[in-house]
Amino acid sequence: DPRLAILALKNLAERMGTLKPELKPKLKKNLESTTESYSATHKECEKLLKNLRSRTAVSSHDAFGYFENAYNITILAPHGWSTDTEPQPQNVTKIKTWLETKKAGALFLENGVDSPLVQKLSKESGVKIGGNLYADTLTAAEGQAPTYRKMLGWNCKAVSEALR
Repeated sequence: DPRLAILALKNLAERMGTLKPELKPKLKKNLESTTESYSATHKECEKLLKNLRSRTAVSSHDAFGYFENAYNITILAPHGWSTDTEPQPQNVTKIKTWLETKKAGALFLENGVDSPLVQKLSKESGVKIGGNLYADTLTAAEGQAPTYRKMLGWNCKAVSEALR
């Protein structure tokens, strides 16, 4: 959620300014620029995610709570917070029920996470895979999500396109 990122950056800038008063002007300038950029990305995401045919999707693991809270989207996940764990049977059952009733609009893979279960769920249900999302990874500078702001924008666009 870019609003939380802005709050964290404000706190960091205040603390850094206390420790290094000579940096206060630069910190203020950088904070203003970043706040403007993150706020614009948040508004764009709100616009993209406003009128969706579905507000539910499935991803590999439970890494999108911030996204759910910020944009009123439900993202179900067979794994808990870690992809190193086995999928929780109750989560898989819940997801299959959602998919069978077509309440979930799309499934998503996560960049850098191999998820045969998500691919299997897509094949069994006929619900499409809407592309890749970025949870706790970024790409190289020339990739789709080299910064937090671009990662968020990519995720918003991917979810919007898949759930329209």
